[in-house]
Amino acid sequence: MLDALDGLLGDRRLPGEGDARRAADTYRHQPEGPAARFKRILNYQASGTERQALLDALCASHLSGTAWASRLYMTESDVRALERMGMIVGGHSRTHELLSRLSPLEQEAEITGSLQALSGVIGRCVEWFAYPYGGWHSFGPLTETILARHGVRFAFNVEDRDIAPWDLRRRPLALPRYDCNLFPHGRAVDGDALSVARSI
Repeated sequence: MLDALDGLLGDRRLPGEGDARRAADTYRHQPEGPAARFKRILNYQASGTERQALLDALCASHLSGTAWASRLYMTESDVRALERMGMIVGGHSRTHELLSRLSPLEQEAEITGSLQALSGVIGRCVEWFAYPYGGWHSFGPLTETILARHGVRFAFNVEDRDIAPWDLRRRPLALPRYDCNLFPHGRAVDGDALSVARSI
């Protein structure tokens, strides 16, 4: 898939290529390889509009239909089942943008779109949120203000440590959470998503 992405890009430089430090912070626990490079390009180098165009082109040329999406992403009934089992369900943005790169109005749309869609699925207000990509570079005080204004009580930032009592008192909209790549079976593996999608 990385070769296909490189083919679409050709010699073009994407506007966000200066975000190398942010990308390095986000992917520091992932092994170098095609999956990490693919994610860096789409998540940090491409703008939202460019990313959508690239993903549309990749899907059109490498995947047929939409059945593969339900194998890679949770359905509404999956989300409701999680909640029925006692899991906490929270927002994560509407289109997985790096919130710190967005204007105040764009951040508001990403957050409220996510919270409203999820509320519609679970039938109640959403009080939890996890920042897309995580890390201190991915959000700011404005993001926290927007979340609080919309009833979010707790939000999670990738910071590899346990939550301490003072975190809950001082800054509940920036609670630490571990990078999933540190857990057994949490690490991104090159090629898995595409092979699952193509097997449908």
